[in-house]
Amino acid sequence: MDKWEKTIEYMDYLEDTYGYKLTIKDFAGFMTQDTDTFRALNRYYRHRLPFCDALKKSPKLYDACYNNTLRMEKYLRAKVRAPYIASCYCGIFDLVYPIYNKDSLIAAICLSGFNHDYAKTIKKFDANFSAESKHDKLLTLLNTSINLFDADSINWSDVLIHIGIIAEHIQMIYLLLIEKKIINEGSVYARTESHLWTFSSVLDYIQQHYTDPITLTQVCEHIQCSKSYVSHAFKQFTGTTFKKYLNNLRITKAQEMLKKNASINETALSCGFVDPNYFSVVFKEITNMTPTDFKKKNCP
Repeated sequence: MDKWEKTIEYMDYLEDTYGYKLTIKDFAGFMTQDTDTFRALNRYYRHRLPFCDALKKSPKLYDACYNNTLRMEKYLRAKVRAPYIASCYCGIFDLVYPIYNKDSLIAAICLSGFNHDYAKTIKKFDANFSAESKHDKLLTLLNTSINLFDADSINWSDVLIHIGIIAEHIQMIYLLLIEKKIINEGSVYARTESHLWTFSSVLDYIQQHYTDPITLTQVCEHIQCSKSYVSHAFKQFTGTTFKKYLNNLRITKAQEMLKKNASINETALSCGFVDPNYFSVVFKEITNMTPTDFKKKNCP
Protein backbone atom coordinates (compact mmCIF):
# COMPACT_ATOMS: atom_id res chain seq x y z
CA MET A 1 0.00 0.00 0.00
CA ASP A 2 2.90 2.37 0.81
CA LYS A 3 4.05 2.54 -2.81
CA TRP A 4 0.62 3.88 -3.76
CA GLU A 5 -0.09 6.15 -0.79
CA LYS A 6 1.09 9.44 -2.31
CA THR A 7 -0.51 8.68 -5.68
CA ILE A 8 -3.88 7.95 -4.04
CA GLU A 9 -3.62 11.18 -2.05
CA TYR A 10 -2.85 13.05 -5.28
CA MET A 11 -5.77 11.46 -7.17
CA ASP A 12 -8.11 12.26 -4.28
CA TYR A 13 -6.83 15.83 -4.27
CA LEU A 14 -7.45 16.21 -8.02
CA GLU A 15 -10.99 14.84 -7.77
CA ASP A 16 -11.82 17.01 -4.75
CA THR A 17 -10.29 20.15 -6.29
CA TYR A 18 -11.62 19.90 -9.85
CA GLY A 19 -14.70 17.69 -9.46
CA TYR A 20 -13.92 15.15 -12.15
CA LYS A 21 -13.75 11.38 -11.67
CA LEU A 22 -10.77 9.19 -12.55
CA THR A 23 -10.87 5.57 -13.64
CA ILE A 24 -7.97 3.21 -14.33
CA LYS A 25 -8.26 0.57 -17.04
CA ASP A 26 -5.76 -2.29 -16.58
CA PHE A 27 -5.30 -3.73 -20.07
CA ALA A 28 -2.30 -5.89 -19.16
CA GLY A 29 -4.05 -7.39 -16.12
CA PHE A 30 -0.96 -6.69 -14.01
CA MET A 31 -2.60 -4.80 -11.16
CA THR A 32 -4.48 -7.83 -9.86
CA GLN A 33 -1.21 -9.80 -9.73
CA ASP A 34 -0.07 -7.71 -6.76
CA THR A 35 -2.29 -7.65 -3.67
CA ASP A 36 -1.12 -4.23 -2.45
CA THR A 37 -1.74 -2.64 -5.85
CA PHE A 38 -5.21 -4.13 -6.13
CA ARG A 39 -6.22 -3.01 -2.65
CA ALA A 40 -4.88 0.51 -3.21
CA LEU A 41 -6.56 1.10 -6.56
CA ASN A 42 -9.78 -0.90 -6.22
CA ARG A 43 -12.10 2.08 -6.20
CA TYR A 44 -10.55 3.44 -9.39
CA TYR A 45 -11.37 0.36 -11.46
CA ARG A 46 -14.88 1.59 -12.26
CA HIS A 47 -16.66 4.77 -13.26
CA ARG A 48 -18.06 6.25 -10.06
CA LEU A 49 -20.72 8.29 -11.82
CA PRO A 50 -24.36 8.11 -10.61
CA PHE A 51 -25.51 7.21 -14.13
CA CYS A 52 -22.94 4.41 -14.53
CA ASP A 53 -23.70 3.00 -11.08
CA ALA A 54 -27.39 2.76 -11.99
CA LEU A 55 -26.71 1.10 -15.36
CA LYS A 56 -24.32 -1.53 -14.10
CA LYS A 57 -26.91 -3.04 -11.78
CA SER A 58 -28.35 -4.56 -14.95
CA PRO A 59 -26.28 -7.53 -16.22
CA LYS A 60 -27.21 -6.69 -19.82
CA LEU A 61 -26.13 -3.07 -19.52
CA TYR A 62 -23.03 -4.07 -17.56
CA ASP A 63 -21.99 -6.30 -20.46
CA ALA A 64 -22.53 -3.40 -22.86
CA CYS A 65 -20.23 -1.21 -20.74
CA TYR A 66 -17.62 -3.95 -20.63
CA ASN A 67 -17.75 -4.36 -24.42
CA ASN A 68 -17.22 -0.61 -24.74
CA THR A 69 -13.99 -1.02 -22.75
CA LEU A 70 -12.87 -3.76 -25.12
CA ARG A 71 -13.46 -1.43 -28.07
CA MET A 72 -11.38 1.25 -26.34
CA GLU A 73 -8.58 -1.24 -25.82
CA LYS A 74 -8.65 -2.30 -29.48
CA TYR A 75 -8.42 1.34 -30.54
CA LEU A 76 -5.49 2.00 -28.20
CA ARG A 77 -3.62 -1.12 -29.29
CA ALA A 78 -3.46 0.42 -32.75
CA LYS A 79 -0.69 2.54 -31.19
CA VAL A 80 -2.89 5.57 -30.48
CA ARG A 81 -0.49 7.12 -27.99
CA ALA A 82 -2.02 10.58 -27.64
CA PRO A 83 -4.85 11.35 -25.20
CA TYR A 84 -8.23 11.72 -26.87
CA ILE A 85 -11.90 12.30 -26.00
CA ALA A 86 -14.48 9.63 -26.83
CA SER A 87 -17.97 8.66 -25.69
CA CYS A 88 -19.40 5.33 -24.63
CA TYR A 89 -22.54 3.85 -26.18
CA CYS A 90 -24.68 5.81 -23.67
CA GLY A 91 -23.15 9.19 -24.42
CA ILE A 92 -20.78 9.57 -21.43
CA PHE A 93 -17.58 11.25 -22.63
CA ASP A 94 -14.13 10.37 -21.28
CA LEU A 95 -10.74 11.92 -21.71
CA VAL A 96 -8.65 8.78 -22.31
CA TYR A 97 -4.95 8.91 -21.42
CA PRO A 98 -3.16 5.74 -22.61
CA ILE A 99 -0.17 4.29 -20.75
CA TYR A 100 2.46 2.29 -22.64
CA ASN A 101 5.61 0.51 -21.61
CA LYS A 102 7.82 0.66 -24.70
CA ASP A 103 5.38 -0.49 -27.41
CA SER A 104 3.06 -2.42 -25.09
CA LEU A 105 -0.25 -0.95 -23.96
CA ILE A 106 -0.52 -1.62 -20.23
CA ALA A 107 -3.30 0.69 -18.98
CA ALA A 108 -5.26 3.90 -19.46
CA ILE A 109 -6.56 6.63 -17.20
CA CYS A 110 -10.06 7.89 -17.99
CA LEU A 111 -11.33 11.25 -16.79
CA SER A 112 -15.10 11.71 -16.77
CA GLY A 113 -17.77 14.04 -15.43
CA PHE A 114 -17.89 16.74 -18.11
CA ASN A 115 -20.31 17.88 -20.80
CA HIS A 116 -18.51 17.66 -24.16
CA ASP A 117 -21.15 17.33 -26.90
CA TYR A 118 -24.59 17.35 -25.32
CA ALA A 119 -26.48 16.83 -28.59
CA LYS A 120 -24.47 13.66 -29.24
CA THR A 121 -24.91 12.54 -25.64
CA ILE A 122 -28.70 12.86 -25.83
CA LYS A 123 -28.83 11.17 -29.21
CA LYS A 124 -26.99 8.13 -27.86
CA PHE A 125 -29.00 8.17 -24.63
CA ASP A 126 -32.35 8.24 -26.45
CA ALA A 127 -31.24 5.48 -28.82
CA ASN A 128 -30.80 3.20 -25.81
CA PHE A 129 -33.37 4.40 -23.28
CA SER A 130 -36.24 6.21 -25.02
CA ALA A 131 -38.61 3.29 -24.33
CA GLU A 132 -37.37 2.64 -20.78
CA SER A 133 -39.84 3.13 -17.93
CA LYS A 134 -37.02 4.75 -15.93
CA HIS A 135 -36.16 7.15 -18.77
CA ASP A 136 -36.67 10.35 -16.76
CA LYS A 137 -34.78 9.06 -13.73
CA LEU A 138 -31.88 7.92 -15.89
CA LEU A 139 -31.80 11.25 -17.71
CA THR A 140 -31.52 13.06 -14.38
CA LEU A 141 -28.64 10.81 -13.38
CA LEU A 142 -27.01 11.36 -16.77
CA ASN A 143 -27.21 15.15 -16.47
CA THR A 144 -25.76 14.97 -12.97
CA SER A 145 -22.91 12.74 -14.15
CA ILE A 146 -21.82 14.98 -17.02
CA ASN A 147 -21.88 18.19 -15.02
CA LEU A 148 -19.50 17.41 -12.17
CA PHE A 149 -17.21 20.18 -13.41
CA ASP A 150 -17.22 22.92 -16.05
CA ALA A 151 -15.22 21.66 -19.04
CA ASP A 152 -15.18 25.13 -20.63
CA SER A 153 -13.44 26.87 -17.75
CA ILE A 154 -10.93 24.18 -16.81
CA ASN A 155 -7.34 24.39 -18.10
CA TRP A 156 -7.02 21.12 -20.03
CA SER A 157 -3.25 21.55 -20.43
CA ASP A 158 -2.92 21.45 -16.64
CA VAL A 159 -5.24 18.45 -16.47
CA LEU A 160 -3.04 16.52 -18.91
CA ILE A 161 0.01 17.32 -16.80
CA HIS A 162 -1.78 16.07 -13.67
CA ILE A 163 -2.84 12.82 -15.32
CA GLY A 164 0.61 12.41 -16.83
CA ILE A 165 2.10 12.34 -13.34
CA ILE A 166 -0.28 9.54 -12.34
CA ALA A 167 0.47 7.67 -15.57
CA GLU A 168 4.21 7.84 -14.91
CA HIS A 169 3.74 6.38 -11.46
CA ILE A 170 1.60 3.53 -12.79
CA GLN A 171 4.33 2.74 -15.31
CA MET A 172 6.93 2.87 -12.51
CA ILE A 173 4.93 0.36 -10.47
CA TYR A 174 4.62 -1.85 -13.56
CA LEU A 175 8.43 -1.87 -13.88
CA LEU A 176 8.82 -2.48 -10.15
CA LEU A 177 6.57 -5.55 -10.35
CA ILE A 178 8.71 -6.81 -13.23
CA GLU A 179 11.86 -6.26 -11.17
CA LYS A 180 10.33 -8.20 -8.26
CA LYS A 181 9.36 -10.99 -10.70
CA ILE A 182 5.67 -10.62 -9.81
CA ILE A 183 4.87 -10.11 -13.50
CA ASN A 184 6.73 -10.60 -16.78
CA GLU A 185 7.34 -7.69 -19.12
CA GLY A 186 4.96 -7.69 -22.08
CA SER A 187 2.70 -10.41 -20.65
CA VAL A 188 -1.07 -9.96 -20.58
CA TYR A 189 -2.62 -11.66 -17.57
CA ALA A 190 -6.07 -13.15 -17.22
CA ARG A 191 -8.43 -10.20 -17.23
CA THR A 192 -11.03 -9.85 -14.52
CA GLU A 193 -12.79 -6.59 -15.40
CA SER A 194 -16.12 -8.41 -15.42
CA HIS A 195 -15.66 -8.91 -11.67
CA LEU A 196 -13.62 -5.83 -10.74
CA TRP A 197 -16.50 -3.37 -10.97
CA THR A 198 -18.71 -5.47 -8.73
CA PHE A 199 -16.00 -6.16 -6.19
CA SER A 200 -14.95 -2.53 -6.19
CA SER A 201 -18.55 -1.73 -5.23
CA VAL A 202 -18.25 -4.17 -2.32
CA LEU A 203 -15.13 -2.46 -1.01
CA ASP A 204 -16.68 0.98 -1.50
CA TYR A 205 -19.70 -0.08 0.54
CA ILE A 206 -17.51 -1.41 3.33
CA GLN A 207 -15.42 1.77 3.36
CA GLN A 208 -18.56 3.88 3.71
CA HIS A 209 -20.31 1.68 6.30
CA TYR A 210 -17.58 0.09 8.43
CA THR A 211 -18.81 2.24 11.34
CA ASP A 212 -22.11 0.32 11.24
CA PRO A 213 -22.63 -3.30 12.33
CA ILE A 214 -22.73 -4.50 8.71
CA THR A 215 -22.87 -8.15 7.69
CA LEU A 216 -21.93 -10.06 4.56
CA THR A 217 -25.65 -10.56 3.90
CA GLN A 218 -26.27 -6.80 3.92
CA VAL A 219 -23.40 -6.15 1.53
CA CYS A 220 -24.62 -8.85 -0.87
CA GLU A 221 -28.15 -7.46 -0.83
CA HIS A 222 -26.85 -3.97 -1.54
CA ILE A 223 -24.82 -4.97 -4.61
CA GLN A 224 -27.27 -7.72 -5.63
CA CYS A 225 -24.71 -10.54 -5.60
CA SER A 226 -24.67 -13.95 -3.94
CA LYS A 227 -22.72 -14.70 -0.76
CA SER A 228 -20.73 -17.36 -2.54
CA TYR A 229 -19.60 -14.87 -5.21
CA VAL A 230 -18.54 -12.20 -2.72
CA SER A 231 -16.79 -14.72 -0.47
CA HIS A 232 -14.89 -16.12 -3.46
CA ALA A 233 -14.02 -12.62 -4.67
CA PHE A 234 -12.53 -11.72 -1.27
CA LYS A 235 -10.26 -14.74 -1.43
CA GLN A 236 -9.32 -14.04 -5.04
CA PHE A 237 -8.64 -10.31 -4.79
CA THR A 238 -7.55 -9.75 -1.18
CA GLY A 239 -6.36 -13.16 -0.02
CA THR A 240 -8.59 -12.99 3.05
CA THR A 241 -12.23 -13.31 4.16
CA PHE A 242 -14.93 -10.66 4.39
CA LYS A 243 -14.82 -10.72 8.20
CA LYS A 244 -11.04 -10.42 8.40
CA TYR A 245 -10.98 -7.63 5.82
CA LEU A 246 -13.67 -5.69 7.69
CA ASN A 247 -11.96 -6.15 11.06
CA ASN A 248 -8.59 -5.10 9.66
CA LEU A 249 -10.13 -1.93 8.24
CA ARG A 250 -11.89 -1.17 11.52
CA ILE A 251 -8.73 -1.70 13.58
CA THR A 252 -6.72 0.52 11.21
CA LYS A 253 -9.30 3.28 11.74
CA ALA A 254 -9.29 2.58 15.48
CA GLN A 255 -5.53 3.04 15.64
CA GLU A 256 -5.91 6.45 14.00
CA MET A 257 -8.47 7.46 16.65
CA LEU A 258 -6.46 6.11 19.58
CA LYS A 259 -3.38 8.03 18.42
CA LYS A 260 -5.51 11.16 18.82
CA ASN A 261 -6.23 10.10 22.42
CA ALA A 262 -9.86 9.04 21.86
CA SER A 263 -11.31 6.82 24.60
CA ILE A 264 -11.40 3.08 24.01
CA ASN A 265 -15.20 2.89 24.29
CA GLU A 266 -15.68 5.81 21.90
CA THR A 267 -13.24 4.27 19.43
CA ALA A 268 -14.92 0.87 19.56
CA LEU A 269 -18.38 2.30 18.85
CA SER A 270 -17.10 4.67 16.16
CA CYS A 271 -15.42 1.78 14.34
CA GLY A 272 -18.43 -0.51 14.22
CA PHE A 273 -17.89 -2.59 17.37
CA VAL A 274 -21.02 -2.75 19.53
CA ASP A 275 -19.15 -4.54 22.33
CA PRO A 276 -15.96 -2.79 23.59
CA ASN A 277 -14.72 -6.08 25.04
CA TYR A 278 -14.96 -7.79 21.65
CA PHE A 279 -13.19 -4.76 20.16
CA SER A 280 -10.29 -5.31 22.57
CA VAL A 281 -10.09 -9.00 21.62
CA VAL A 282 -9.99 -8.23 17.89
CA PHE A 283 -7.55 -5.35 18.40
CA LYS A 284 -5.09 -7.62 20.21
CA GLU A 285 -5.45 -10.38 17.60
CA ILE A 286 -4.46 -7.97 14.84
CA THR A 287 -1.90 -5.72 16.55
CA ASN A 288 -0.53 -8.05 19.27
CA MET A 289 -1.28 -5.45 21.92
CA THR A 290 -4.35 -4.24 23.79
CA PRO A 291 -5.97 -0.88 22.98
CA THR A 292 -4.75 0.37 26.37
CA ASP A 293 -1.14 -0.59 25.65
CA PHE A 294 -1.40 0.93 22.17
CA LYS A 295 -2.58 4.24 23.65
CA LYS A 296 0.24 4.26 26.20
CA LYS A 297 2.80 3.69 23.47
CA ASN A 298 1.40 6.30 21.05
CA CYS A 299 -0.01 8.96 23.40
CA PRO A 300 2.83 9.83 25.82
